Amino acid sequence: MRKKSAYVWSLVAALMMTACSSDQNDDAANVSGKTGTFELSIRFDDSSKGTRAPSTAIPSTSWSNIKQIQFFLYDNTGKIAWSAIEVPGNGAEATRKYTYATVPAATYTLVAVANAQSDNDAVFTTTSEGLKNWSVANVYQQNVANLAIKHATGSWTPAVTAGSKAETDLAGLTPHTQPSEVFMGYQTGVVIASNAPATATLDLKREVSMMRVRLDQKSYPDVVGNVDFSDAKAAVMLYNLPEQMSIREGDTGGVKTSGGNPNTVVSISTNALSVVGAYSNVSNNNDYLSGNYGWWKDVIVYPNNDGRATNATTGAKASKPYFIVICGIAKAGHHYVGGAAAAVGAPVFWYGQINEVFTPNNIREVDVILQTGGLPEPPPVIIEYGGLEITVNTPKPWGQNILTSDPIEL
Repeated sequence: MRKKSAYVWSLVAALMMTACSSDQNDDAANVSGKTGTFELSIRFDDSSKGTRAPSTAIPSTSWSNIKQIQFFLYDNTGKIAWSAIEVPGNGAEATRKYTYATVPAATYTLVAVANAQSDNDAVFTTTSEGLKNWSVANVYQQNVANLAIKHATGSWTPAVTAGSKAETDLAGLTPHTQPSEVFMGYQTGVVIASNAPATATLDLKREVSMMRVRLDQKSYPDVVGNVDFSDAKAAVMLYNLPEQMSIREGDTGGVKTSGGNPNTVVSISTNALSVVGAYSNVSNNNDYLSGNYGWWKDVIVYPNNDGRATNATTGAKASKPYFIVICGIAKAGHHYVGGAAAAVGAPVFWYGQINEVFTPNNIREVDVILQTGGLPEPPPVIIEYGGLEITVNTPKPWGQNILTSDPIEL
């Protein structure tokens, strides 16, 4: 399958930092058993800026994107000494302020993590003891490096029916749901002292990426014109997901992928593609579609930039590119690759590798040109691709010696 991917503008949901200061005791870290007052402000605006690209739809960012926020204070050893959970609500105020009166006196790194509660969001949060769903109680005294945000278990597209060959082919993979919009914010050197109230202001920013998949079904209508992508059984599936996301500030934070066989990884399935806009700030489907692109799907994904230590921006590492599988539903007259007729309502699969990297808080547009009839089953493993450069020299001329034959008497 041929595909092309284009960089898409930066989706900026940066939170504007409000200047705050207070006189704080540098020796607070050595004060044992004392507590202090802590005022915390969180703010972001709804501005979006970046380079224009083939599609122009940027989902809005407001407090309606935030279900809840969990705050963590951890010391220089990584041990969490304090946590709180707040629900900011959908009000129009740009800033949310929270004040806490009994925070253990010391010097900390402050972390805010939004939309990462297993009970409310499409993620799976764990501690070192394997406890599901962070709370104020179960993260206390944990090392922040041991807190992980993983993909929540989901299900395959309904096109992969029970007992089908497709289900058998996918037996080595585990389906997971599209993750929630996880936001994070950090401030280092937060000093809590008993003799002076401390203040901190955080900027929240998405730690996830968005993959905008657009399908070209018109360039080769003779082979793909009889496939429906609006059916509830249609889907975009992704293989080779990062294993988890860490919340620690700095180089140790961000996404993580274990080594090993890239085929034994989790997958995401998200159903039904669209031909109309889905966001309140989008006027029409031309914000998504142009030229021959007639179907689209926005999928939230973890970045595959190797975390903050590497923060790759130009290309995914060899073992970590996303592998995309497109599933449509056959209409009357569709034929698979090789010419076999597809039954009406049967799934049709295409697949390929996305070589570009996905980075936090950015939209990457992935344009897919469907030029074959597809296959009746999804690939059971990731099909690895490599580069190939072929050089064809100028055609050789006729041989310079003209060969003769004996005369033929007729």
